[in-house]
Amino acid sequence: MVTFKVLKTREGYILDNVTVAEGFGKLQEGQVLGRIDATGQYGPYDAAATDGRQTARVILAEDVDTSDGAKIVAVYVSGYFKKDALTGLDETAMSQLGARDTGEGIRVP
Repeated sequence: MVTFKVLKTREGYILDNVTVAEGFGKLQEGQVLGRIDATGQYGPYDAAATDGRQTARVILAEDVDTSDGAKIVAVYVSGYFKKDALTGLDETAMSQLGARDTGEGIRVP
């Protein structure tokens, strides 16, 4: 069973589906993802990357293992989140996601 890391649902959250590229191993719900320019697939956000993943786009909504191939997964594009439950979140990613600190978590538009 997936336990979502959403703080509040009174304003809801929005889910979408994306493909996470092969080769990133096991990723956990809450991982910030960026889109790989060459393929349009997603991988873990990395501020030092030069392949497109240096721009935070979405937040992984379920655990996934990409060791044996690319996987279609659910991602959050909007919602309230516990800041410490998000992997890879830094100030740059917060800005790129349009996130704001609410005092009890972060709100992604």
